[in-house]
Amino acid sequence: MQKELISVDEDLPNFFEAIKLKQADEKLYEYYNMKNRYGLEIEDADVIKKLERISAPEKTIQGTPWYSILSNFDYSERFNYYSAMLKDRTAYIKDINKDKNVQSDMCVLLLNLSAIPDEVLFQFGKGIENFHFQEEFLQGVI
Repeated sequence: MQKELISVDEDLPNFFEAIKLKQADEKLYEYYNMKNRYGLEIEDADVIKKLERISAPEKTIQGTPWYSILSNFDYSERFNYYSAMLKDRTAYIKDINKDKNVQSDMCVLLLNLSAIPDEVLFQFGKGIENFHFQEEFLQGVI
């Protein structure tokens, strides 16, 4: 359809060389929070290994580098989501559960529902025993 071959060289670095340290830390904190608290690995282990090794970039990705709804401030605010990276996040969360982290963790779980194995999701003794599926709780999340 075209007469000339168009070559576009935007001189962009590798994706993992352009991520801001804070954005990588957010992903790492959330990954380890879900893994340590509930036994769930939401992110790919190879991606996590690469994020653990990144350094300060020369050129950075503007905005959010992730296809993740919670990395967008407007959405995280609407979901009342507080990042696992936030120190003392329980001080900000108002919830009926004793473990207030569950409120934000539930956002991560529900947004990744299709990627969580059934045996983990439906056997409450296997990792997510802290989630209490109470009607009033779910109304606060949804």
